[in-house]
Amino acid sequence: MPRYFFHIEGEKPHCDEVGKELADDGVAWAQAVRMLRHTENGMQPGDNWTLRVFKGEKPIYVIAVVSRTY
Repeated sequence: MPRYFFHIEGEKPHCDEVGKELADDGVAWAQAVRMLRHTENGMQPGDNWTLRVFKGEKPIYVIAVVSRTY
């Protein structure tokens, strides 16, 4: 199984150095969406958050959340 890495940029950055072995890209996407749901409680107005998903060294997905206060 390929190894996927989930890197977070934003207020609380995290570089995934271990990764997870997952069956395919679809499972990696589902994992990324689950991670997004877990961050919603920690977001504050004005925060920006990006999740980059890599299959090995190759980027395959990016999810960006941007909030603004006016």
